[in-house]
Amino acid sequence: MACRSQPDVALPHARDAARGSSAGAGRRSGPDRHAMATRETSETEIKRESTVMPVLILNAIPATRTIGRWGASTKSEITTNLVPPRRITAATVPDVANQVIAFGRHVAAECPRQSFVVFARMARGQRKPRGFDAAARAQELNCESWLHVTLEHPVPHADGPGVSSWGSKFTPFCLEGHAPVWPGEGPAYLETIAQRSLGLYGWMRAIAFRLARLTGREQDPAETCTQDALRAAYARKLHPFDMATEIVAMDRAARSVAA
Repeated sequence: MACRSQPDVALPHARDAARGSSAGAGRRSGPDRHAMATRETSETEIKRESTVMPVLILNAIPATRTIGRWGASTKSEITTNLVPPRRITAATVPDVANQVIAFGRHVAAECPRQSFVVFARMARGQRKPRGFDAAARAQELNCESWLHVTLEHPVPHADGPGVSSWGSKFTPFCLEGHAPVWPGEGPAYLETIAQRSLGLYGWMRAIAFRLARLTGREQDPAETCTQDALRAAYARKLHPFDMATEIVAMDRAARSVAA
């Protein structure tokens, strides 16, 4: 007798299990969904923080500095703003330094020949760019670029006034007992040599003055000495009268060889 086959009752259960597993593959449990949402939110916040630029406030206040034998002292008027404060956004220390230079140029244009410092501070609730405090301590933010520095004891000279201020790119050179030297009052070729450095320009003016006294005529220092050599002598703080003496000696030697 042939045996009657039994209905396959397991197949419906297998199909149901297959459907359940495929559906589960496309659907996550509650804790898994929460973890994924948290991770996506964190990634969004990180991206948002990376695109938000920190806000800083720049203030320019009158100030001067004097260097003595035992250190430097700075006098400032902390309650006085030379121009309205400026809000800037900057993500890095170089960004801050560049914007301080731009702000300082604006202040110098509005308040010519004024000695001042720039205060760069974070707006309320803002986070400082990485390395901000270290750069401020190292004076790498350009905040003191327009601060006039006077030597309490000028660098002396045996045959003339000493140097009371060497100046800088944005501040003037000054001889003891004389007013600071500003552009626009001397030969134009000196401005070319100085390359927009106020301190170097004033130093060159002192050289030109001394050359005229020594030779009896107006003389361009760059006719005898290269511009690079002049800039190097200024960088090592050689008294301009000594530089003038060197130029006269070089000029005489050249004339002697030519003769």
